[in-house]
Amino acid sequence: MTLHRFCIPPERWSDDHVALTPECARQLRTVLRLRAGATVELFDGHGRQCLARLLEPEPGAETRAEVLERLPITGEPSHELLLLQALLKGEKCDFVVEKAVELGATRVLFWPAARSVVRLEPDRLEGRLTRWRRIATEAAEQCGRCRVPEVGYVASLDALPGMIAAEERPYLLVAYEAEEYRPLRAALAVEPAPRSVAVVIGPEGGLAPEEVAALGRQGGVEVTLGRRVLRAETAALAALALVTEILER
Repeated sequence: MTLHRFCIPPERWSDDHVALTPECARQLRTVLRLRAGATVELFDGHGRQCLARLLEPEPGAETRAEVLERLPITGEPSHELLLLQALLKGEKCDFVVEKAVELGATRVLFWPAARSVVRLEPDRLEGRLTRWRRIATEAAEQCGRCRVPEVGYVASLDALPGMIAAEERPYLLVAYEAEEYRPLRAALAVEPAPRSVAVVIGPEGGLAPEEVAALGRQGGVEVTLGRRVLRAETAALAALALVTEILER
């Protein structure tokens, strides 16, 4: 039987107990109608997970769960996979975050491309990031991952190197409908196989030539995702799925 999974922040864990968040406790009680003695699966979003038994809450105290068994790390990719997604219209970014987590992305960074219709002012940015991080957590709960990918924002391509630790040195793939057809699989046919890959996806109108040139100066390799024109959100998922399939052979 599949157990209900919940992400509980690391600071709420001890050696033998986990203090549930008020939101989690409320969902257990009012939505799922689970009671003391029920077994659930808990993880902290950073690689720790366990089976736990819900305890009877004491009056005025937080709901806690007793750790029954530590579980091994599951659902995590064997490589680092960064998605650099240009801002998209409507709820497309929500969709991309959810599916990127399911497909094995370890980090998602949004950025305002030259052809992005959406622009996020500082007063709106924090709200969007909070929303995207919640979606990432819920997706990790659903798909069985132990780590919740980081979701962030980079103000421009010039700021990109500063957002990536020097030791990561990801192999940078740029999805672009260039005249020369270069499949992503061919671009990844290098030895040794990269342990860290970053994929750049443009907005609805595609990447501007000057952006492709800037990424090339940063070591970016242009790739194509097939012989059909893909929507931006479809391109992101296709690229992630291809990279994961190739590197996890």
